[in-house]
Amino acid sequence: MAFWEERCKIMLKEVEKMQQQLDRMEEMLTSLITIVGNINSEQKLMKAEQMEMKKDISEMKAEQVEMKRDMSEMKKDIFEMKAEQVEMKRDMSEMKKDIFEMKAEQVEMKRDMSEMKKDIFEMKAEQVEMKSEIFIMKEETKLMRVENEKRHSEVMNRFHTLEADHEHTWEKTVKNEREFAVFKKQFELQNTDV
Repeated sequence: MAFWEERCKIMLKEVEKMQQQLDRMEEMLTSLITIVGNINSEQKLMKAEQMEMKKDISEMKAEQVEMKRDMSEMKKDIFEMKAEQVEMKRDMSEMKKDIFEMKAEQVEMKRDMSEMKKDIFEMKAEQVEMKSEIFIMKEETKLMRVENEKRHSEVMNRFHTLEADHEHTWEKTVKNEREFAVFKKQFELQNTDV
């Protein structure tokens, strides 16, 4: 009897051990089920994310195609801009040359203007001098006119006097010639009588 009791105790201990093992296994299964559930949830999320990522990748590829087209256009634009830049550099070089020539012309023009200003100043000085001389000449001309008029008046007076003297002399000459003619006739008559 004691044997069977001992045996039962041993078996109970083994059953308890087995129960404990089963409990542990059950906990492990529960944990595994939870883990599997979590993995399934994560897989679903990952699939959703994967789908989202595929959509994003598809959009990115479309954007990449668009970007490639834009880049191609940009390269074309850059090429054209470089060509324009070369043209602009050539134009700028010509403009710099023109500006240099214009500056040289400006220097020449300034020198000419300086000389012209000097000439104008000298001409103005000459004009002032000429105006002064003209004024003096006008005054002298006025005086000469007055003098000429005075002389003309004197000459005319003398001329009138000379004319009167001439007429008087002419009258005397005529009278003398008449008297001489009368005297001559008388003399001739006397000579014939003798």
